Amino acid sequence: MTSTVGKLLRTASDAGLHHDIRTIWQAYEVAEQAHRGQRRISGDRYISHPVEVATIVAGHGGTAPAVCAALLHDVMDDDAAAVPASHLRRLFGCEVAGMVEDMAAQHIRSEYGVSRGVMLVTLADRLHNLRTLRRLPAASRRRASLDTLEFHVPMAHQLKASAIAAEMSDLACAALGSLDGRSRKEPLFRRGPRHRDRPGPRDA
Repeated sequence: MTSTVGKLLRTASDAGLHHDIRTIWQAYEVAEQAHRGQRRISGDRYISHPVEVATIVAGHGGTAPAVCAALLHDVMDDDAAAVPASHLRRLFGCEVAGMVEDMAAQHIRSEYGVSRGVMLVTLADRLHNLRTLRRLPAASRRRASLDTLEFHVPMAHQLKASAIAAEMSDLACAALGSLDGRSRKEPLFRRGPRHRDRPGPRDA
């Protein structure tokens, strides 16, 4: 058991989810298998990201299904090792599978209504990516920071997650401030005939 998983389980237990520890562990095992061999830009194992997202969710009052969905929120995105929704429904029930499907389909940005659990997982996902944003190219840092201030911070206030809203605002504004004084060697947009940098990867 890695220390990050240990922190997640302690956080979940402290939050009153001790009766759900076995289910949370099972969700971790499914996510770990789906992401096995994958790395983040930092070089960290990819599983470290959903574990951190789930820890944030547990620490901010998330339910056990929301914590499980946080661990599983990327398992349907990987074409090579994608976990089908039917498998998630069989293992964890319709609530968890539905939240993962909403995350995969980006319903949070559409006209579809989403649950508070999906909103919390979305915020936790962005918060952890902001914490590691410095590893992304300048254009990606700018795009993510502006999107955070325009979309995620208002959502956090809507959810009354003031601590998350404050940290995201601080991190996004700090990133934009550092870009304002960036070296000319790393331009926000490359010069060329109407060509912009392609969006960077979601993870940092």
